[in-house]
Amino acid sequence: MDKPISWVVSSFTNLTKCELYAMLQLRVAVFVVEQNCAYDEIDGQDHLEGTVHYLGYDGSELCCYARKLSPAVGCDAVRIGRVVVGQGHRGLGLATVLLKKIIDDVVSANPEQAITLSAQTAAVKLYQQLGFIETSDMYLEDDIPHVDMLLSPSA
Repeated sequence: MDKPISWVVSSFTNLTKCELYAMLQLRVAVFVVEQNCAYDEIDGQDHLEGTVHYLGYDGSELCCYARKLSPAVGCDAVRIGRVVVGQGHRGLGLATVLLKKIIDDVVSANPEQAITLSAQTAAVKLYQQLGFIETSDMYLEDDIPHVDMLLSPSA
């Protein structure tokens, strides 16, 4: 990247209409259209208490996005999901920058906090480079191969 990414880190209620629109547009463009996968993209988790949205902008264009969910009932780990980099911004290391930003925020808030995610198998190496380990066998989610992964606080 020639210029730095500007970040919006926000709860759902504090996103502007334009930020919300860009977020949903990017997620649908990649997860539904590009991956040819009809699924429930608007899943009811974006507005949950404790969900934090990470929007990375190159100028006025949203180029990467992810969300962090609070630990679910019966689980001690926060969950990262909907990690996406726009087609025109791939290959620049933005996914790594985005994930490191989220991990740093989690560690700053609670160094003992574990982080989980469900990774498309094509992205497993990216997550492994950041310290995540596979914790499940491959399974299909919306007909796309995934594995569960964990980043332990001691990693």
